[in-house]
Amino acid sequence: MPTGSTILIDHNLADLFRSAAEHWLLQNKFDVQLELFDERTFYVVRGSGADGCSRVYIQMVTQLFQDGITRCLIGTRGLLGEDWDAEKINVLVDLTTVATSMTVHQF
Repeated sequence: MPTGSTILIDHNLADLFRSAAEHWLLQNKFDVQLELFDERTFYVVRGSGADGCSRVYIQMVTQLFQDGITRCLIGTRGLLGEDWDAEKINVLVDLTTVATSMTVHQF
């Protein structure tokens, strides 16, 4: 679950996620150092460094989703909305309260 500055991951994914995320950051030449904080049933992942921002985190967790590291992403429409793309997504649940019947489609 990515937010603007924090990522939450299942407790059992910590080692795999950290390894894959650090590899992705290095491969894409982003200056981000990750710290994982154990909250017993999940980890809070926070990044620091020159490139530590929501744009990089969303790119990273989307690619890790595409690679099968994680199988579920939870985020806001602002983070996972317009211009966000994930080719392997098969279900999108939008829990945002809206005043119109317009829906969000990904093609």
